[in-house]
Order: sequence, then C-alpha cells, then structure tokens
Amino acid sequence: MANDFIVPNWHPLFIHFPIALLVLGFLIEIITFARPRGGFRAAGRWMLLLGAFLALPATTSGIYAFRDVAAPAQLDVDQHWHQVLATNSWSPGHWDAISDHIWYNSGAVVLFLAAVGVWLGSSDKWRCTLRLPLLAVVLVGLVLMSIGAWHGGELVYKFGTGVEPGAPAGGSTAGHGLTWYIPPLQLHLVLAGFAVALVVAAVALMVRRWQLDRRVPAPAAPLTEGQPVAPGIMALDVPAGAGQPIGPASDLPQNRDQQPVAPPSEVYPGWFWLGAFGLAIVTAVAGAWAALGVFSKAAFREGLEELRQADHRRLALHVALGVLIIVLSLFLAALVRFARRWRRPAGILAGLVLLLIAWQIWVGVLITFDSPEGSLFRFAAVTQAGEPATMPPPAAPARTPVPQPSPSTEPVRGSPAASQQPAAAPPPTAPGAAPHEEIGT
Repeated sequence: MANDFIVPNWHPLFIHFPIALLVLGFLIEIITFARPRGGFRAAGRWMLLLGAFLALPATTSGIYAFRDVAAPAQLDVDQHWHQVLATNSWSPGHWDAISDHIWYNSGAVVLFLAAVGVWLGSSDKWRCTLRLPLLAVVLVGLVLMSIGAWHGGELVYKFGTGVEPGAPAGGSTAGHGLTWYIPPLQLHLVLAGFAVALVVAAVALMVRRWQLDRRVPAPAAPLTEGQPVAPGIMALDVPAGAGQPIGPASDLPQNRDQQPVAPPSEVYPGWFWLGAFGLAIVTAVAGAWAALGVFSKAAFREGLEELRQADHRRLALHVALGVLIIVLSLFLAALVRFARRWRRPAGILAGLVLLLIAWQIWVGVLITFDSPEGSLFRFAAVTQAGEPATMPPPAAPARTPVPQPSPSTEPVRGSPAASQQPAAAPPPTAPGAAPHEEIGT
C-alpha cells in the first residue's frame, strides 16, 4: 500500500456520500408519493441525482483502492498483474469478498446511472409514466449497493484489507512533498469520475431539450376585466370581444379540454458539455503529473519518447483517447449552443463520446493493473512479461578429459602395473549381429 497522507486511499472518503444521498432520496420519494409537487420532494430528487453522479468518482477511486491494497508493497504501475498476484497472500475467502464487493457495487452504479439518466432526459409526460419503473430500478440498485457495502465492511473488519497493524499511532507531516498529500494517480482517477458524470448529465439534458423543442405551448388564456396582470395592476380596459384570442391565435382550432400550458423551463446542456471539457483538461493534467512525476522540458521529452515506443502502446492509446474526448466535448458544447437544430450530428457525436469513454476506462484499468506495456484488449500473460512459461533444461556438466598413457610409458605385459589397468572395452558389434560376433569374422 502507498504511504500517503490519507491511509490507505481516498476510496473511504467518497463512498459514504452516494450511499447517504441515494437512500434518503429514495425514502423521500416514497414518503411524498401522494403529493407529486413540493419542495420536500424536489429535495429528494436532487439527492437521487447527486447520489447517482457521485457514485462515479467513488467507483473510480475504488479502482485505485483495489490495485493499492492488492500489492503488499508500494504501488508500482510498471508491474504486471500476475506479478502482483505472485506476492499477494490473500485467502480464497478474501478474494471472494472483494470480488462480490466489486460486482455488486458496479451493478448498482450502472442501475443508478440508467435510472437517473432516463429520468433526466425524459419529457414531463414520460417522467410521470416511467415514475414507478424507475423507482423499481433504484430500489434494485439500493439492494445491490447494500450487499456490496456489507462485503466492503467484511473486507475491512474481518480480513483487515487496507489496515496496517504495525503502523505508528501518529507522526509528523513535515518533510513531505505535495504528492504525499495529493497522490497524482488517485487525483487523476477521481477527476475522471467527475468528468464522466458531467458527460452523462450533458447527454441526458441534450435529449430532454430535443423533446422540449418539439412541444408547442398552448395559447395563454385571454385577459378579462379585473384579472391581475402583475402585482398591483389590473386589466381595466378590455376591448370588446374579450374572452377570445386576438391575432394569429384566433385562427387556431379551439378545444374545450385544452388548458393553457406555461412555456417549458429551459435546459442548458451546452454548459454541462463545457464543464466536462474543462474537467477533462484538469484530469489530463493530473494524468500527466502521474506519468511524468514533474513538469519540465526533460520530462516531457522523455514522455514523448516513451509514447513512440511500441511497448507503451497502452499509454499512447490512453493519451489519444483523452485528446479525442476533450476535443469532442468542446465541439459539442458549441454545437448544442449555436446549432440547436442539428440534432442528428449532436446525437452521433455524443454516442461516440460515450463509446470513447468506455474504451478509455478499459485502457486505464489495463495501465493501472497491468502496466503500460502489453496488449490493448487483455491482461499480459506470463510469457508476455518476459518470464518463460517453462524452465529451460539444465546444461550438461562439462566432461574432464581422461589422460591417455603415452607409448613410451606403456607398462610391460605381466608387470604389476599392467595388472592394474582396466580391461579393454569389447569392440563394437554390427547392427544385426549377435553381441558375441565380432565385425569382420
């Protein structure tokens, strides 16, 4: 684990906010079910919105937390995942608990974002129609989140995940640099979660504005005498024929059941796209800080040289995807602001941004867990990390030559020295001959 100011990592700081907001927002939605309007219910829906979007930075901080606690030593992103597992001493029950914690909470986050995104992007009519189904989706997400949170408690209080038993009770904070207080890699992942949340909100609001633009407000009711126009002002002089619309509205067909509809409230997805653009830039700066360590010309040159190397293609793709997301976010902010009627190009580009973000998250996971080197689609195998799958055969021992007696020192037949010589080896036999038959006989 990393030796930082906040031990073990930032994940425990972010997980409590979405849990509290989502639970309270859902309870308020149930309590005010019979009264669809009111400030109390509006507060509950704001809690659901904020809780769902804050679940994203909590999730991205959890990615770092898992990689941090899996390695018993200081986190090293240049290690492959199988190398980390080789030094890990967790029991099978420990691995089952952390696996359940990840899968249950990930499923809950997906359900929360789906429910909130659909509600935020729907018209008023569809919000009323989908109210019960979306509440059911949120309820299932709360159940999954509760199970995942229980496994998270088991990880800490039963298996001791992220706990340092031998750590001192206190210590001095003097002599530490900025990276000790704000680890760059953690900052990069948390900011990425906030940026993705803004992108999801921008896409949903963009869809809602498309539906509001199709809605034609009904003509307002005509003024009659004695009707207040503004506080303290009455309509006194009403021309003859009051009670009927005047002007082009008189040509519209009259419907006895038609009620005056107020103009729809305006939404501004362009501001969210612009916010996502700015936050994506800050996220990229934090990522450069994590990769380079220091901002200098020499560090930038070295970083560019690494990006050109074939074994750093994961990092190169991560940078390229980040640049594309930043550029497209700025372009969409301008498109939805100045070309409001270009819905199809805006929708295609928004879908492309979401696909790029999904790919970016996967590449980021590969870099965090399996180093910048390796395949773009899977974790590195043992042989890809420079370690052979099988041990090479042992080398044959060197043979020492046996000295042969020279002719001058050959002992005389019958002498004691001759009797101590080993018997001569039998001559080789032919392939088809019997062992006792000599070649050539």
